[in-house]
Amino acid sequence: MKKIIYLSTILIIAAMAITGCEPQGFEPENNGKITSISVKEAVYVSTGTPSMQISLKENVQLQLTVAVLPKDAKNQKLIFTNKHPELMEVTDAGLLKPKTVGIDTLIVSATDGSGVSTRCVVNIQPK
Repeated sequence: MKKIIYLSTILIIAAMAITGCEPQGFEPENNGKITSISVKEAVYVSTGTPSMQISLKENVQLQLTVAVLPKDAKNQKLIFTNKHPELMEVTDAGLLKPKTVGIDTLIVSATDGSGVSTRCVVNIQPK
């Protein structure tokens, strides 16, 4: 039984690495709603606390490439927010504008009532 749980955990971590960012909230029957959000620029980092991360240089902007599943979800509008606006600005279109060195959290949320969101650690490094 322990081997099955261990293998399942490895498969979940591998899936997170492939899709980009950890999905928060999931509905088995989607009823036309979003079930997954992935951020292409995020990479899985297993050192320390495992997480999906994006590394940026201070004052260098990055336009995110975001995908939702299912591809035919009725409402694909997303909201981009972050925890530390003093470190980085995030536009409605998913453009990251780092202001200063630090670590922030990016949150991409569905607006379709599914409750699905994804989070990525954003590491803003000096120029």
